[in-house]
Amino acid sequence: MKICGIIAEYNPFHNGHKLQLESALEKSKADLCIVVMSGMFTQRGEAAIVSKFARVKMALSQGADIVVELPLYYVLQPAEYFALGGVKILHSLGADFLSYGTEAVSPEDRKTIEDFVNITNSSSRNFDKQIRSFLKSGIAYPQARALAYQKISGNATIDILKSPNAILEIAYRNAIYRLKSHIEVLPVPRAGDAYHESVPQSRIASATAIRKLILEKKDFSEYMPAESFNIIKDYLSSSEASKANDFYPYFVHTLCADSDIISALPDGSTELFNRMIKGIAISSSMDEFIDKVSTRRFTRARVSRAAMNSIFGISAEITRKIRTQLPSYARILGIRESKRSLLGELVKQSKIPLFMSPARHQMKSPLLINMLNADIAATNLYNMAMGNHHLYNQDYTEKLIIY
Repeated sequence: MKICGIIAEYNPFHNGHKLQLESALEKSKADLCIVVMSGMFTQRGEAAIVSKFARVKMALSQGADIVVELPLYYVLQPAEYFALGGVKILHSLGADFLSYGTEAVSPEDRKTIEDFVNITNSSSRNFDKQIRSFLKSGIAYPQARALAYQKISGNATIDILKSPNAILEIAYRNAIYRLKSHIEVLPVPRAGDAYHESVPQSRIASATAIRKLILEKKDFSEYMPAESFNIIKDYLSSSEASKANDFYPYFVHTLCADSDIISALPDGSTELFNRMIKGIAISSSMDEFIDKVSTRRFTRARVSRAAMNSIFGISAEITRKIRTQLPSYARILGIRESKRSLLGELVKQSKIPLFMSPARHQMKSPLLINMLNADIAATNLYNMAMGNHHLYNQDYTEKLIIY
């Protein structure tokens, strides 16, 4: 059985995602396409625009065969560990390919990516020294790493290393290297509007622009496949789209209950902790808090992840464990009816616990159980913040999605 994997958020699933998925299936000739998808929250520390269950339906409607949830512990991480969590799951399930979108299309950009991956895995002391030097100047880690590469390699053009999908591509490649995995990468050129474009310029609009249209209650139908649009339209008929500010009261409550939690957060520093403490005292919304706390060094995504990590009690200690021990499981959220016959073979070859219902996980590891409990807590928080109290413990009541 040949398996193609995709790590995604589908927030929401749009025309660009459709092109990438179709290209992955065509290039890989796979028997099974497994998507490892973030749940109720995203890598940038934001709530997904609609629930994970609606996004699973979108993915299955467009050709994904199985959708597995990426545990929250790995979702609320920098790109390096977000990618590591997803690749670990796919590797453990026996995936042969990993496909993703990339802005690195030209021969020059492809060579830069290749050289950069090689140097990041070379254990170069000089490279690490240069990174530390640039970090001291107050810039964020991805930029510091790109500048360190530029200084060592003499490559004058490093803009591609700063692009969002290229950062993830590098993280995927590094994860495959770290795991000594046989997974073959299948990069697909990213088409359409720029990643951060807030206003659609073509039918392949960015997810950022589509989310903006959804929140403004404007028409977004032409930017999504018809099936995806109908799924999200149906969801929005009974629930609001999520906004960062919906979760601010929970964040404030967390800090009021235990202000010391900030000092235990992963990837923190005294400066960031102090900025967060000061920011909470002068902010009345999550948007305002992030605006006041973020800087060139502490990006909006980093601050947003810190806020969400505090809500879910994801400490530096927990983070150290998942980054070194690499624990994981595969909870299947949805499957295509036509591929159910392959499920038995997938279960047999899986090297990690594989289950569909959290009530039947049969895991013994306390860390894995804590990971699963965090996923369940995330679903409950999401639904409570959206006013969907009747969906409490939805992870237990929602049936496996079969398309």
